[in-house]
Amino acid sequence: MKATKQSSAKSPQAVGSSVTSIDASVLVVEDEPMMGKVVVRELRAAGCDVTYAANGEEALIRLREALPDLVISDVNMPGMDGFELLKRIRSQAATRALPVILMTARGDTEDVVAGLGLGADDYLVKPFAMRELLARARAKVQRPPVPVASLTRDRPTGVLSEGRFNEELDREVARAHKTKRDGAVAYIVLHELARLRTRFSARVQDQIELQVVDLVRIGAGALDLVAHDERDRFLLLLPETSEADARRRLMGIIQRIADHEFNAGSEVFKITPVVGFAEFGAGSDAKKLAQNCSIATQHAEAQLDLVPVAYRPAMLPLHRPSVSMGSRAMQVLAWIPLQIVITQALALGLPLALYLVLDSARIEIVPIVYIVVVIALLVTAALIWVEGFLALGRKHPPHLPEDGYVPATAIIAAYLPNEAATIVDTIRSFQRIDYPAGLQIVLAYNTPRQLPIENTLREISSSDPRFRAIKVEGSESKAQNINA
Repeated sequence: MKATKQSSAKSPQAVGSSVTSIDASVLVVEDEPMMGKVVVRELRAAGCDVTYAANGEEALIRLREALPDLVISDVNMPGMDGFELLKRIRSQAATRALPVILMTARGDTEDVVAGLGLGADDYLVKPFAMRELLARARAKVQRPPVPVASLTRDRPTGVLSEGRFNEELDREVARAHKTKRDGAVAYIVLHELARLRTRFSARVQDQIELQVVDLVRIGAGALDLVAHDERDRFLLLLPETSEADARRRLMGIIQRIADHEFNAGSEVFKITPVVGFAEFGAGSDAKKLAQNCSIATQHAEAQLDLVPVAYRPAMLPLHRPSVSMGSRAMQVLAWIPLQIVITQALALGLPLALYLVLDSARIEIVPIVYIVVVIALLVTAALIWVEGFLALGRKHPPHLPEDGYVPATAIIAAYLPNEAATIVDTIRSFQRIDYPAGLQIVLAYNTPRQLPIENTLREISSSDPRFRAIKVEGSESKAQNINA
């Protein structure tokens, strides 16, 4: 007699403790709350980042937000059942290679064959041991239907995989040899992404990266290619593009990402994009081109100027193997004798040499030097006396009002290209402070060029009389901003 869906009551044997931890994101699709709760709980106990959907329609919404490493779906669901959901998953390029495990209370061979024929990667008949589900989930995550290195598309983002991108780059460089037309390769790094993943979850990272893909593709050319690598960098291939045009287009991508408010995991984030790029032409080598692009990206990340950095032959890698403390100490000790020699030469040798040169020219400077030294000593003594007399005058602190509060000013010093993505949040934080005696907020900033954020600063100034933005022309540091 066939087991009905209700009779299979979600009584899997929860024996998952002996299964190795699974580091993966999983989407569980189950219309029966009790069964869904058991599966979700056991997967999370095994180390998975689990998202739950109660039906096929909700599952498609979750897939559009972020792509998981694995989908575990029930078959018998009202509305869109598991088979129809599987068809939708396999019909789209971004989700075609996504591993899917189907669960069903119907163990008929026809159902199993139908599910596998639609593209299911595994099938479980209820009731099943939870240990078996965890083992199958781990197998599909670690050994997906297509080896990860062979996938043409990156699973979390849906763009090209790194391997496929490198193949296309090789072809484009070879074509540049024949056509003599230049192109460019760019790497895009999201500066805060690693910290956000650590603080929140891999799903938040995936949601952010999906939004970045949409921003990168705005205005993309017909030949442009976007990829994502294992270091969470976006790779951009711009065929038949000059350096000036590449810089202009990359600047647009930077502005779109920096201005965008990323909604992920019920939070709102601002992201700082870092872009390095390298031009290629008839004499380029694809492997060397990738190295050059990485070096340019390192320099861009060190500056955080919200401008694309082009590779130059004079650039060197910034991330080098660290020198051991012993080697560093030996280098310092080796410099000390040389520093002593140089100091003595400048303090004694140089004046003596000057005196000998003037003496050989029969120029007598002793009387003049004597007078200069005496005057310097007298001036120094006078200044010491003046400083001593001034120190005798006591300066009392200002009288405080009865409530202990006096008007205050918050001075924010900023170099805008580096802090354009966070400066508005900083100002808003000060505006929310309820200070009894009144709080003035002053932003003293410098920037090498006009930025869109300056329009926002002017709007804040016009709406809040407590806030004032001061652009310090010619400033080269935050200290100069504060002094201004």
